[in-house]
Amino acid sequence: MNGSALHELDAVLAPIAAWLGTFAVHSLLACALALAVVARRRAAGEAHEGVLRTALWAPLVSSTMQLVWLGSPWAAVANALAPLAAGSLAPIDAPSSVDFGSGGAGFAGAEFGAANDAPVLAGAPTFELAPPIAASSVPWAALTVFVALTAAAFGLIALCGSAARLQQLLATREPETDARILQRAATLARELGLRQSPRISRSAVLTTPIAFGLVRPEICLPHRAASLDDASLRAMLAHELAHLQRGDAVWMWAFALVQALFPWQLSLAAARRRWTDLVELRCDAIAAARTSATSVARCLVEVAAWLQPAVQKPVTALGMAARRSALRMRVEAALAAPAVPGMKTATRGAIAVLSLATLTFAAPGFGAHAPKLEAADAPVELEPLLLEQEPPEPFDSDVEPPRAVAGAAAAGPALDDLVALLRREHEQLALDANALDAQLAARPSTESELLRAALQRRLLDLAQLRARLEQRVGRRASETR
Repeated sequence: MNGSALHELDAVLAPIAAWLGTFAVHSLLACALALAVVARRRAAGEAHEGVLRTALWAPLVSSTMQLVWLGSPWAAVANALAPLAAGSLAPIDAPSSVDFGSGGAGFAGAEFGAANDAPVLAGAPTFELAPPIAASSVPWAALTVFVALTAAAFGLIALCGSAARLQQLLATREPETDARILQRAATLARELGLRQSPRISRSAVLTTPIAFGLVRPEICLPHRAASLDDASLRAMLAHELAHLQRGDAVWMWAFALVQALFPWQLSLAAARRRWTDLVELRCDAIAAARTSATSVARCLVEVAAWLQPAVQKPVTALGMAARRSALRMRVEAALAAPAVPGMKTATRGAIAVLSLATLTFAAPGFGAHAPKLEAADAPVELEPLLLEQEPPEPFDSDVEPPRAVAGAAAAGPALDDLVALLRREHEQLALDANALDAQLAARPSTESELLRAALQRRLLDLAQLRARLEQRVGRRASETR
């Protein structure tokens, strides 16, 4: 792929790269603020869970709204710093430059060198013409999107592998047949308000109970579950049923999917881990309300004793005492903290709306669109002229001017008319280019810098063609005299 095609692809992918950058900033801010709010290790309220869940989805919405609708609220700061970072225009006094300050008059007074007939435009301060792709010599947008897609592919592969390992662990499970376990599960399901009792199974491979399933919820118990006394068994079943009643499996999958799509955002991993701890604490509190705090603590200790270090916890399921590192915190919380009341729907909605509004209207972001010119500000349609129109063939440097059939006397007036027409068109184009350049400079961006560079190149080409034609007309007039 040549440089021109690569930078065309870069311009196409610029909005996606801008969205990725905006999401990275918003997600980092949201996760950092959420983790600061839930810094207390024993906090198990629904408000804290709601803050972490909002930190998962709000950056996705706010970054999209900023890019396609509002724009970054920090755009003024970015516009002020963009010219310093770009550095594509530097005041100098050198040949091969274009004067944008004299409304096209600089072209009329151009001086020409003898070596290559290139115009040296004198007059007001001049600016060096950047190379064709000097405004963005590295295709950062394409590079950013490529790296993000590669990371997302590896993340999705890892997530699919984790789901496959879970299926492999559950492949040998069998339906539960113990009447005592089935009766306790059905009773607790009615108490928690479930419409029907979930499927109960048992596996000889698992060492901790897990709750899973979005369409067909199920609880898979370890083989040793039958050895628990009634109080510990009720605590275990109440904990797993609380996961299903609250829909924790849906949010667990959402966290896992977003983290797989954006594995480079490490703050998501920290927020997900903290959310998992809070969910376990909340379900412990619900189980304690249905049994007792002592029963929950004793069940946690017994189940933790079954854990084997070699067995890896599946990331797509939730289970009691799945991590040894959180055991002490959960036992202390179960014994010391009473059940935290649930949060009202209006409160959850207020937290979500406030978080989304703060990210959308206050958090910085990246822009991807070139400035749009108002109809009243654009006297003529310049974009087709700049991007499609080629220099007129009669003025090409490799083509000799048409020779007069009836002698030099007839050729002179015709060439003079062409030169005068070219001069008028050139001066009008320079006037329009000055207006467009001023508007592009007021709203700097990658695309506007590319358009300005293309505009300068085209004006310079036309100035060189006009200079060569005027030189040849002058030589022809000298030969005729």
